[in-house]
Amino acid sequence: MPKGPEAKLWQQLKKGLKNSHLVRIESRVDPGVPDVNGCTNGQTYWLELKVSKGNNIRLSKYQKAWIYERSKFGGKVFVLALTLPSSALKVYDSSIVRGHGTPFPVLTLQHPYDWSKLEQLLGSSQVPSENPVSR
Repeated sequence: MPKGPEAKLWQQLKKGLKNSHLVRIESRVDPGVPDVNGCTNGQTYWLELKVSKGNNIRLSKYQKAWIYERSKFGGKVFVLALTLPSSALKVYDSSIVRGHGTPFPVLTLQHPYDWSKLEQLLGSSQVPSENPVSR
């Protein structure tokens, strides 16, 4: 069975985040639930996986609502977007659903990815700021 781009990103993520517990979520009940639930360094978070061309990240209204509601109560939600053709992996925090225009990533990884930087972000006890600094 051929794998789509998001399935390939999931496989890379599982192999790369060696110090994290990750569970792929397939929900037909709630269409807004992110693709992955994870825990790193005692910190729980959700990841929505996207593969996009350029900076255009398409989130459904259900995904936007879910991300907004979870973050409103202090939950950590990130969108991991593999941008083509550059293969850059961009990580956006929950502010991606509150703004207009081009979102600003809280972390950008170039291929080959330094997965430890992503694990450091995910395992941090602090939620990224609204105005992140490029890392």
